Amino acid sequence: MNAPVQLKHHVTVPPLADREIMLANLRCAVARVRQIAEELSLVGTVLKYGTIDITQARDWADEIAPGVLLTVEQSAFPFNVGAQ
Repeated sequence: MNAPVQLKHHVTVPPLADREIMLANLRCAVARVRQIAEELSLVGTVLKYGTIDITQARDWADEIAPGVLLTVEQSAFPFNVGAQ
């Protein structure tokens, strides 16, 4: 006789409202990441034209996206940028 097939992984689809909330959250996250990118670009522009110094640029960038410069500096530059 044929035994009934049992599914090993049961997948449940969240209710439509939950899915819509998650999609809205993802859209907000994407918008925030774009905003962070624009703000970091602004820091670079202001630094380029000499309005702020390296320390101010690093502090500003760290305020916008904490830890992101530390990650980039450690991987791209083996030396401490702006060290005294």
